[in-house]
Amino acid sequence: MKKFYMVGTNHRDLKGPGRLEKFLEFVRPDMIGVESTEEDYIDRIEDHERLKSYEIPLKLRLSQEHGVEKAAVIMKYLNSLGYESWVPYEFSRRNTGAKVTPCDKFEKEKVVSIMNRVLGNGDISAEFLSRSPSIEELSNLDFEKYQSQMDLVYHLSSINGFEEDPEMFRNLFLIRDYWAELNIRKVFSRTENTMVYVGGAMHIFGDYHNLYERLSDLVPFRIKLPDMDNF
Repeated sequence: MKKFYMVGTNHRDLKGPGRLEKFLEFVRPDMIGVESTEEDYIDRIEDHERLKSYEIPLKLRLSQEHGVEKAAVIMKYLNSLGYESWVPYEFSRRNTGAKVTPCDKFEKEKVVSIMNRVLGNGDISAEFLSRSPSIEELSNLDFEKYQSQMDLVYHLSSINGFEEDPEMFRNLFLIRDYWAELNIRKVFSRTENTMVYVGGAMHIFGDYHNLYERLSDLVPFRIKLPDMDNF
């Protein structure tokens, strides 16, 4: 019997790369669906490859300018960007039988709006999260507090704030879930053993007729990335 896992993520999780890699190595899927468009999937992989190509001189410069400790956490932040795309991609490169398929359809401006609402509270500002921060800002960021807040986001499931704007909710959740469901079913039909879908936790655990419920006939098992810390 084929297995189907849905992995709920936080796009700004500093521990995300390690957590997701650990999960993929554990279940060894032959098919992986990701919450991304084809264009963004390619862009995130290319961004990460560029970062790796000048990682050593960049880390050296950051160490000289900000100290070794801050340089390490700045690199950790930069390395985490786009991990939901590049981690599955690198897994597929190491495991030739595994294939990755982007399953999403969205407008970037509206995704930024989601981040402002979901992540924009507490000590980390919405404005910070909706753009690319400067190296100087990253050097002054309290990364322990940042990671703690990102982990708290995994516990959010209420869509009350989004429903106040029905048009936003329809475009950012319902329409995206509709396209994701169609694409996931296509990928699952080609799966021989195990499929993993990597997507935002709210789409999988949110208190509405979410993507997990839409795919209930496929008998998915859902998990949040921090759960991997227990293994």
